[in-house]
Amino acid sequence: MKETYVPNILKYNDYEIEPVPENERHNLMDLSFVYIGFATSMAAFMIGLSLGLNFMMRDVVLVIFLGTIFLTMVDCISSVLAYRTGLTWALAARRIYGKKGALLPVLLTGIIYSGWQGFNLTWAPDFAAASWGWPFAPIVVVCGIVYASSAYIGFSGLKWISKILMPIFAVTFIGLIVLSIKKIGWNSLNTYIPEISATKSALASAFIGQWLLASITGSFDINRFAKNIKSAVFASVSGHIFRAMVVFSGYCCAVAFKTTAVSGIIEGYGIFWQVIAFVIIFLVMWTTADNSAYSAALSFSGTIRFLSKKSWVLIIMGFGTFMTIVGAIKYFVVWLNIIASVMPSLPGILAAETLIGPMMGLKNPLYEPERKVRYSPVLTWIVCAGIGYYLYAVAKVPFYPVWVFGISIIIDILFRLVLDKNKKTNDKK
Repeated sequence: MKETYVPNILKYNDYEIEPVPENERHNLMDLSFVYIGFATSMAAFMIGLSLGLNFMMRDVVLVIFLGTIFLTMVDCISSVLAYRTGLTWALAARRIYGKKGALLPVLLTGIIYSGWQGFNLTWAPDFAAASWGWPFAPIVVVCGIVYASSAYIGFSGLKWISKILMPIFAVTFIGLIVLSIKKIGWNSLNTYIPEISATKSALASAFIGQWLLASITGSFDINRFAKNIKSAVFASVSGHIFRAMVVFSGYCCAVAFKTTAVSGIIEGYGIFWQVIAFVIIFLVMWTTADNSAYSAALSFSGTIRFLSKKSWVLIIMGFGTFMTIVGAIKYFVVWLNIIASVMPSLPGILAAETLIGPMMGLKNPLYEPERKVRYSPVLTWIVCAGIGYYLYAVAKVPFYPVWVFGISIIIDILFRLVLDKNKKTNDKK
């Protein structure tokens, strides 16, 4: 008897502890849909919306442009490596840092993504509660169950939900830009001067720091399914371009409607548009929450192997639901700052270990057997986590994620040269 389609989807193999084989790879369009779904979030819109009243358009465009180039560059490195190895971020980290050395950065990655669920599940219930007085907790539970469904299925679930929703996202955010221009005119939008200006470095840090981790981990977890390099790179580039458009639409709305709240945009448009806004927010956060749960589950299942990826998805969504109900959104800015200060060294270490090191004659650990601990990247991550926090919290250095990225490359290469040399000497003895 022929099996039905639903059981086949539920049996989908996500290859959480082994490379994705060639015959399971996906085409350019599939990957692009998934990546754009991952990149589209209310957090991106809120970055533009909340900071919009403090910047002129030329500053916003410049920072978004430079930040997108930097993030895309990091992402493309990860994308090519993901395609060539077929590995998740967790499996790649085990080769870069060693099986035990990878525990801290990989588990921290999973914890960060799990923590994001406390924010991802908040947006739609909070909007419904504020607009119509709906009970907050039951809607959170419904969101958690729905969002978990596609992550539980796996990459195939992410692909199909993103294919359905991506056209809706495109129409929505392009429509918001057009609506903003129609409301106040392009000239007013372009020549807007804020009453209180903020520094461009603050915007750059928020823009880069929020998505720097995703540019590594999300890229590995998605682009390991790529059929070729072109598919992997195109998916990454399209995702970052789409995210930049979402941020810009938030900025346009902030200037046009003189608000930093989503409710302020639809105020005066009636109940119909309130319902539409609720549906859009619910759908936007679906493709963000399921990707976050998916990457977190891959991190945990690739490191703590007594539970499957599907089991971890349920645990993560349960944790996220609880965190949302108890009010994790209050710590949203603090959460972003922790990510931005502790994690910028990870892409630098990745570039040093897999790109710059091999150019200097050092071995690429992704193509070497797993070791117990690789000390150079572990030490680099510890040192640069401290440097990142200092540059952010104490010295308040502008564009500090970029500085940490560069510093981590130099430190990792120096550690490798010293430690590899010592290892060769010990081997000779």
